Amino acid sequence: MHDNSCYLYSSRFGKMCYYDNKLEKDILLFIHGLSVSKEVFYKQIELLNNQYRIIAIDLLGHGASENATHDHEYVYTVSGFSDVITEFLTSIDAKDVTVYGWSMGGSIAIELLEKYSGIKKILIDSCTPVSYIQNNHRKAYFFNKVARLIIKKFYTYDEAIDCLKKGGIVSTQIHSFQSVQRVIEAFLRANGNMREISFASLMEMKGLSPKECVEKQREKVKILVGEKDPRINLKYLKKHFSDITEIFPNSGHAVFWDNPFSIIKFLLQK
Repeated sequence: MHDNSCYLYSSRFGKMCYYDNKLEKDILLFIHGLSVSKEVFYKQIELLNNQYRIIAIDLLGHGASENATHDHEYVYTVSGFSDVITEFLTSIDAKDVTVYGWSMGGSIAIELLEKYSGIKKILIDSCTPVSYIQNNHRKAYFFNKVARLIIKKFYTYDEAIDCLKKGGIVSTQIHSFQSVQRVIEAFLRANGNMREISFASLMEMKGLSPKECVEKQREKVKILVGEKDPRINLKYLKKHFSDITEIFPNSGHAVFWDNPFSIIKFLLQK
């Protein structure tokens, strides 16, 4: 990502940094997960940079964006994040938008499907549409030590590496240590208060109920999940969303990171 392709949008809750290649093409919007940044999608941006108008954002409290200037208890929830993105998309009059959301970014993408009429489709990576109405979180997710790792307010460098590794972000033949280092830096930069508020909002099931949102517009949704994801109960997805779920055998909690080239075919299906 080039610095001269990054911009600031002044939302009512703070300045949001985003990458935008400014092409006159359909929009592909990337939304990262908790505590990281837009740089986590560098490989997708590199591979698709001539195919779409690519926009990749840093949520408030993340990356090069500001921390929320006020109303933190709301802004740092899935609903708050989706409100800021809706405001941004409205400001650029975005239409026919494809959204790729990873982990918490997938939850935000589901809310955008409800809130912004210009969404064409969403791809949610390592995110399960739970029902807040049925309170079925524990049927959809495994709550183990991996889940608890992501809710600390402050991390050392080694703790950040360990947390990202368990989340699937590691150096490989495809991803150099330098690419991982950028994600580590973003993880350490992420606002600690934001981290606690965001995770609590997910556990308290605040906002629109994802399962019902997806069921209402399932023709616009594709769920991508790793067979080795330590957090997601695949039986739940197979029971409720088998028709729109793609399971990747050799992937964990970051399908886009483990399978960057396989993901491209889904992103090119217009």
